[in-house]
Amino acid sequence: MTIKIVALIDALGNLVRFVLLPGQSHDLAGVRPLIQDVEFDMFLGDKAFDADWLRAELSDRGAAVVIPPKSDRTQKIDCDFHAYRWRHLVENYFCKLKAFRRIATRYEKTDQSFRAMMRTTAFISSDQIDFDSDGNFSVLVTRDKPGDGSNWLPIAGTSVGVLVRTLYHLREETLAPSL
Repeated sequence: MTIKIVALIDALGNLVRFVLLPGQSHDLAGVRPLIQDVEFDMFLGDKAFDADWLRAELSDRGAAVVIPPKSDRTQKIDCDFHAYRWRHLVENYFCKLKAFRRIATRYEKTDQSFRAMMRTTAFISSDQIDFDSDGNFSVLVTRDKPGDGSNWLPIAGTSVGVLVRTLYHLREETLAPSL
C-alpha cells in the first residue's frame, strides 16, 4: 500500500496541517480540506497544483498564487519565480520527516496511528521546543494549552493513550540492566 502526504507548511518550515491520500490519487484531491479555514497571504505550490478552481479560490481569498503553470496550459499565466524559491521549505520539511525511520518506512499499520506519529515528529522537528542550558527539555501532553508558556503537544479528544519515549540519550550514561 502506498500513501501520499499532502502538507501545508508555514513560512518557518513547520507543519500546519496534512492530509493522507491513497498513493494513486492526485495531489489536488487533498488541497480543499488542507486550506479550509486557514488564512494566508501567499500560496506556494508546484505544477501539480496548477488548477483553475484552486487559483480562483485563492484569488477570492486575497492570497497571492505562486504556482508555475503546466506546460500544456493554453492560457499563459505568470509566476513569481523569485517567491517560488521559498518552496524549498516544503522540501526541507519532508527531508526532516524522512529522518524518522518510522515515518519513512511506514511502520504504523493504521492511518490513525500514522497520523499521530506524523504530528509527533512534526512537533519534535519544529522550532517550538525550548531547551534548557544542559540541552534537556520537557513537553506537556494535554488537551488544553497550559498558560505558563511550557512546551505543549496537543492531543485530540478522541485519543486513548499517549506513548512517551526517550528520543535522544547518551550511550555512555545508559546502564545495562543487571541480570
